[in-house]
Amino acid sequence: MDPTCGFEGESDLYGLGIRIGVYLQWLTGLLVYVFYPEGYADVSTTTLIFSTAITIGTIVNSSERYASEIFIFLYLFLGGIFITVVLGEHSPYYGAKESRISMFKLLCTVACCFAGSVYSAWFWLEGLMTFFQQSPCGENWGLVFRRVDLYSPGVYKAMGALSCICAVSSGLGLLWFVKKAGVALYKKDRQALRTPRVDTGAQPTYQTGIGAKKTGSRDCHIDLTPLVGFAVFVHSVVGIELTLRWNHISDVYTIRSLGQLIPFVIAVVEFLRFAFKLGKKWRKQRSSARDDHDEDVEYVAAASKRPLTITADDSEA
Repeated sequence: MDPTCGFEGESDLYGLGIRIGVYLQWLTGLLVYVFYPEGYADVSTTTLIFSTAITIGTIVNSSERYASEIFIFLYLFLGGIFITVVLGEHSPYYGAKESRISMFKLLCTVACCFAGSVYSAWFWLEGLMTFFQQSPCGENWGLVFRRVDLYSPGVYKAMGALSCICAVSSGLGLLWFVKKAGVALYKKDRQALRTPRVDTGAQPTYQTGIGAKKTGSRDCHIDLTPLVGFAVFVHSVVGIELTLRWNHISDVYTIRSLGQLIPFVIAVVEFLRFAFKLGKKWRKQRSSARDDHDEDVEYVAAASKRPLTITADDSEA
């Protein structure tokens, strides 16, 4: 492929600043999930805002776009939704107000997932052939599990079918959740949202508030989710960067506009805020462990100095 036959990308939509900001937000979500789960609710809110903005921006700015650009948008959408939905083990909520906020956030997440899946299905099955432009190079490369031509029949049919499955699943999930959330929000008795489950000792979350059941498989889910999340993170980042490189998309490797700077700064501040909280938590844990150790040492020392007392029963024996 001629390296001079590419095209100039839209830096305010997927420029370097925006991409780094999105990558940092994903990475922060993964690290918080593993090392600071009590702070995941705040991070997931920011990630949801990023995902919603990407979804709206993709739909609104679809006119006169190249197919490879939309493929990049879909990658940006995929990573954010995964971090928000699959890593959706929010911190405990103790009252009806907090549970209401959590359920509203999950409702927005599922709605965003549904909108993005519907758009993805339309892109692969209709828009790819009739609405979007092909690369000036004549080939439109993207990374699925390997380098593929986006206009290959096997690729767009398989991706279209997968997008339809995701759209139907998220649509049914949206209907189910609206029903369940409505029952929980307008039910007069809020006791179920405030009382921890006695059998597990867990604090109430939005799952218990809407009646979701916790099973023994959750332990396996918690163990495997960070690994799957990291794999999705790496694949999404590599897929975006290779798609830009393979299609020779230029003017997307600098941070020169305010539109790129704002999400970049937000993501950096969020990451530093998490790092500060995590460091504070670790220092507190080390201090607590040190105090416990000192107490044990003092107890052993005091016990060793205690005089031996012989009772009458011992002397008779």
